[in-house]
Amino acid sequence: MAKAERNSNIELLRIFSMFAIICGHFAGQSGDITFNNSVNDFLLIFISSGSRIAVNVFLLVGVWFMVDAKFSSKRILKMYLQVYFYTSIITIIMLIVTKADLPVKEAVYGFVPFLGRCVWFASAYIFLLLFKPFLDKILNWNKKELFIFIIMFLFLMSFISTILSNNATGFLCDTIWFGAVYLLIGFIKKYPPEIKINKNNFLLLAVGGVLCTCNNTLLYFSD
Repeated sequence: MAKAERNSNIELLRIFSMFAIICGHFAGQSGDITFNNSVNDFLLIFISSGSRIAVNVFLLVGVWFMVDAKFSSKRILKMYLQVYFYTSIITIIMLIVTKADLPVKEAVYGFVPFLGRCVWFASAYIFLLLFKPFLDKILNWNKKELFIFIIMFLFLMSFISTILSNNATGFLCDTIWFGAVYLLIGFIKKYPPEIKINKNNFLLLAVGGVLCTCNNTLLYFSD
């Protein structure tokens, strides 16, 4: 079988998404940036807020291709080993080279990363790959039943993520979120909507999305 050609536009979108995610993590978790109500803060908000969109974009791109792909246990094992390799190496470097005083719990997570939420995206993605055969059976339902189920699933995802979102239930929220996105993309690919959006409306929608995430990030930093 010939290897599928890469789409340069999608690859570029992935690169931009990764850059936005890095900016968001640097702004929110590095500890080197503080919010002090200056003009530069608005640039910080704009840059870091892109990570909130980028995570979903990265997930949507992956799921778009996953829906049509066959279940592969080798792919799951490969991803697990890759994540384990990098987290264990980084943990060893932190313990030996930098002589970091890591709590025992954090050190254990470094060697068994899927116990916590240190690599939550990879953990949820691997579980999505594991549940793919089950989700594919749901996508074989008739259109009306599938549509109703997806709407209920999206409502459940929003409810659980809003009410129960914390360290204890975070993994459950992530898994439900990824599953809901998979079903939604599968439904769209199976029953493509006949919606025409002109460039002006699309630009307005994009700007509105960015402003919403900027506002959300502003609230995060102001707290």
